[in-house]
Order: sequence, then structure tokens, then C-alpha cells
Amino acid sequence: MWKRISLLFAMVFVAVMCLNLNVGAGNEITNEPYETKVLGLEGKLVSSSMAYEGVKVLNLGFNTPEDIFIADDDFVYVADSGNKVIYKYNPNTSKVDTIGQGLLTTPTGVCVDVNGNIYVADSGKKLVLIFDKDGNLIKEIGRPTAALFGTDSYYTPTKVAVDRVGTMYITSQGNTNGVLQIDANGEFTGYFGRNVTAVSFDFLIGRFFASKEEKEAKYSLKPKATTNVAIDNKNIVYTIVDGVSANSLKKFNVNGTNLIAGGSMFSDDYQDVAVDNEGYIYTVSGDKSGVITVRDKDSNILFTFGNTSSGSYSMGHFDSAVGIDVDSSGNIWVLDRVGQNIQVFTKTEFASTVMKAMDLYNLGDYEGAADAYNEILSKNASFVQAYIGLGNIAQRNQDYEQARTYFRIANHKSGYSEAFWEIRDNWTGNNLVWIVIVIAVLVVLHMLKMKERVYKWTGFNPEPIKQKIKNNSYYQELAYLPRMLKKPNDTVYDIKFLQKIRFSTALILFAVFILLNILCDTTITAYIFRTQLDSQVNFAFELLKWGLIIILIVIGNFLVSSLQKGEGFFRDIFIGIIFAFAPIFIFKLPLSIVSNVMTYHESYIFEMINMAMWAWSIFNVILVIKSVHNYSVKELIVNIVLTALAVIILVFLFLMVYILFMQFYDFVASLIKEAIMR
Repeated sequence: MWKRISLLFAMVFVAVMCLNLNVGAGNEITNEPYETKVLGLEGKLVSSSMAYEGVKVLNLGFNTPEDIFIADDDFVYVADSGNKVIYKYNPNTSKVDTIGQGLLTTPTGVCVDVNGNIYVADSGKKLVLIFDKDGNLIKEIGRPTAALFGTDSYYTPTKVAVDRVGTMYITSQGNTNGVLQIDANGEFTGYFGRNVTAVSFDFLIGRFFASKEEKEAKYSLKPKATTNVAIDNKNIVYTIVDGVSANSLKKFNVNGTNLIAGGSMFSDDYQDVAVDNEGYIYTVSGDKSGVITVRDKDSNILFTFGNTSSGSYSMGHFDSAVGIDVDSSGNIWVLDRVGQNIQVFTKTEFASTVMKAMDLYNLGDYEGAADAYNEILSKNASFVQAYIGLGNIAQRNQDYEQARTYFRIANHKSGYSEAFWEIRDNWTGNNLVWIVIVIAVLVVLHMLKMKERVYKWTGFNPEPIKQKIKNNSYYQELAYLPRMLKKPNDTVYDIKFLQKIRFSTALILFAVFILLNILCDTTITAYIFRTQLDSQVNFAFELLKWGLIIILIVIGNFLVSSLQKGEGFFRDIFIGIIFAFAPIFIFKLPLSIVSNVMTYHESYIFEMINMAMWAWSIFNVILVIKSVHNYSVKELIVNIVLTALAVIILVFLFLMVYILFMQFYDFVASLIKEAIMR
């Protein structure tokens, strides 16, 4: 008897647990912890307080659901390709209706216009079907017949969105021309938001070594097809592209111009995008590091949360999240295709405070926004957007020094540059008279030859000192640096045949070259032009990086030239290449110093001079190789190509030796630890 009672109790317990985890309509469940991340001060995602908590899981009898859409009245529509219907769910009454039964074959996309008409992308039928709000079929949109569409263009509708005037935006599987635009009358009007392939050096290298299958999948020169589309209440179009990362999320204005800069920590696995009434952008992806991403209207990351976890019944964990939308209360609804459910998340106090601060700022209530941002920082001191918000408020209040401080903390270089521009402009305006007076005085003193008069009055004679400096052997050797800019061939001749420069001097300059580049790039150059944060600088790596530039070129060229009958000795090559970098020695430090009074508005000047320095140096290296070895143009080209290959081989050898050394080090360390333990 007790066994039966125990068995009955166990069955009841299991049933209760199943009900709690069941994806039954309207069931509220206890949310289990999952990680929430925000953008930290070093530009990386860091753990944070929970921004959204799960409140509900729905299963309306799904069988391979593909898309979700929430209408203005908060009715939820789900395209279910397995059941071949559109589910219409009323969140107030929990009533469920089905649309398109017997008419749909593979519904993969759904949306609703302002009049309540329902648009369904049926990839199986290759049609877009339009139903009225009662579910009656109104129209079918088939393959466009306009010549502009193209005879070879793919037409397999996968997703659909409709703007306020009834224009449809349709994504078509395999169609790389962009999103199809079809007007309210069903006429094709053109393509919108075409994607382009970003061809970088890394991309070309990867394509060169890739197999045929990899070229098609990862390194194809064909642009990717748009995979999903959404439209906000201002008729701004948002698209995502699965399989790319730099430009996977786009925001287009009416002219078709993308308003989002690429590479802002975008995923290459986006599945859906949604936009709420305030302009916040929501994306869902298959990333394990964060399935849901919430961004502000400028695409800056606010929060990421959730992850992919096969077979999990916990909130915030998804088998295969494919759809996302937001209701009028700001609740996020996430559709899980494999899990066959919808998970609903609501804002926590932390997320509400963040969005409140941004909304108050947009409304012009800067005092209220500042209070909200400070409240956020009291809970999370590394929340970047709070510092940016406080910087924007300080800039609005014309407290540019404070703004610059906040932007520096947040590593917001464009904001820092704008604040500094205002500071510089104010300083110039306040001191313009004194600047003119100082320049005028200096000009007058020069015209009156005051320097010579001062020497005469004081009896000071600088000539012996000047002559002593000029007679110094190091000074005479360093004088070849500016000479390298004017007469490179003559300089190489003096290095090779007259041996006017000692090897020890070149070694000193080699060390100076390394230290100069490290100091300029990490300390002296203006903050806005640095590529690394102070905390990210690894001085050991920097020493190795700048030292290898010259060492690898010298050794590689010496080895190749020895086989190619070059006339230069190792000494000649080393000294010549050191002096070939004369533009860096002469111009880099002044440029780095001057950069501290520059803003992004003058960045093109900084970049142009920097590129010119390195181009000039590379040109000098080529001249040195030609002159030292007495090569013809043809021999020079062959030598440069072989030197480049030798450098690549040396890099691989260095990496192999380094890896073997580290393995040997770990092996010895483990032996010592084991011996100590015993």
C-alpha cells in the first residue's frame, strides 16, 4: 500500500513539474538565472545585473515555427511551417485563432499592416499571400514580371514587412540584388538595400588558400542575400544578413543609405530583427555568447542575454531562436523553432532605468537624465552608455572639460574629439590677440637680429660649442638621416664603400626605432589616434613587433641575396635598412606631438602624413636593396619577392620554435611541480 502511495505521489510530483515547465499558454514560470552582459569600459562585453527576466512561455501547438510578429494592438502572429498555418494569439484573453488553413504550404514570414491585413511569405508556394483581419484571402503576390526584376533572379519569399503606406519589403532566398520593393498595388518597384561583399586583405588571403567548397560558403565574391527585414513606425527599414559579421545589421533611410557603421560587435548569425516604438533595436541570433541583443537607436549595445542550449527547459536558454518582436509594453517575445515555444521577457528595474535615462535625454530633460545615469553607475560602474550619456549632457551644458573626462572613461573617441574641438575653439578665441602679439614679436626680433645682438652684449660665443658638436662622430653619422631623404643613393654609397657609419651607431638607432614607435603609439600620440587602450598595451609584444620589422627584413634579404649573388654584406644591409627608415626617425615624433592639438576633423592630415612616412620608408628600403647589391630592376623585383617569402618562412619558423619552447617549458614545469608534491 505504501509503495502505491509513494508511486502515486511521485507521479503527481512529476506531473506538477511538467506543468511548470510546460509551454502552455499563459503559464508564468520562475525564471532561472542566465547571464546578462553590457559593453564594458575596455570595449568588451562584461557581466552585468539582469536586464530582462523571463515571465512566460507559450506553446500554441507549434510544429516548426519560423517567424513572429506583434501588431499594434499587441496581437501575436506566428508563422508555423510545420502546421502550415498562421497562429493569431490574443494576450489579453489567451484566445488562439488560425489563419490560412488549407491555403498555405510553407509559411516562413508574417507581418500585419496598420489596417490589420496579414501578409504571409510562403516559400513553398513562392507567393506572398494577403489576408484581411478576419483571415479571408485578399490577394496573392507572385513572381514579379517587370523587366527590372530580371529573368534570372530568384523569387522564393522568406520574410515580409509592410510600411505605413502599404509598400511591401520581401526577402527572397538566394536573391543577392537586395530586398524586393512591391507597392500597395502589387507592382514591383525595384530593389532596396543591396548588400556588397567587403573584400579585405584577410579575405583575399583566406580565399587564396580556401578549397572550392570554402570559397562558395565563406569566401564568395557574391554578396549575401538579405535574410530578414523589419520596419519601424517611422518607415525606416532594418535588415539582417546571416553569414556575415561586419555589416550584418543595417538601418536604411528613405534613400537607401545605411545609417549604421559596420563592425560594431555584430553577429554573423542573426536570425531576426525588431524595433520598438522608441527606436530601440532588438536582434536574435544563434550565438552562444548572447542570443538576444538590445541596442539603442544608433545601434550601440545596451544589453545581451540568453544563450543557445540544446534541450534546455530553462528561461533564457534556447534550442534554436529564430524570431523576435516587442509589444507595446516593451516586453520581448522570442520564438524558438526547435523548442517549439515562445519565451517572453520583461524589463527589470536596471533596464528600465537605462531606457528612462535615454528617453529623458531625447526629451531634453538633461537633469533627470543625469540623475538616472548616475543611478545606473551606482549599480554598474562599468556601464559605458551611462558615461557617454553623462558626457553628452555635460556637452549640452557647455561643460566641455567634464564631457571630455566622461568620454575618455567610456573610450568614446568621437565624443572626446567633439568636446576637445570646443575646448580648443574657446581657447583660441580667448587667446587670439596674445597669439598674434607673440608671433609679431618673434618676427620683429628675427628681423632685428636680436639673437646676434644678445650674443654680442653678453659676450657669449656659441660657435665653439657648435663646432664641437659637428666634430662629434655620432653627430656626423646621424647627419646621414636627413641626407637619406635628399640623396639616398649617395648615402648608401658612403655606407657601403666609405663605411662612414659604424655598426654600433646603427644598433643604437635600431633600439631608438623600437622605443620611438612604442612611445609614440602608446603615450605621445593623441588619445583619439591611438589604436589600443592603455590597459591593452603589452610592452613585450610591442618590443617584439617593432624589432621583428627590421630583423626579419635584414635576415631575409641577406639569405636571399647570398643565393642571388648580391654584393652587399650583412653590415651594409643592416645599416642601410636602419637609415632607410629616416622619415620615421625625423617626422614621427613631431607628428605625434602635433596630434595632441588635432581632432577627428583633421584626422585625414594625420593619416596622410603617417602613410606618407611609411611609404617613403618602404621606398627607401627598396632603394637600399638595389644600391647595396647593385641589382638591375629585374633582379631587384625578384629579390624583393623572394625576401618577402623568406620573411614569411622565418615567421612560421619563429612560431614553431616558440610553440615547441612553450610546450617544453610546460612539460618541465609540470615535472618540477610533481616532484615537489611528492
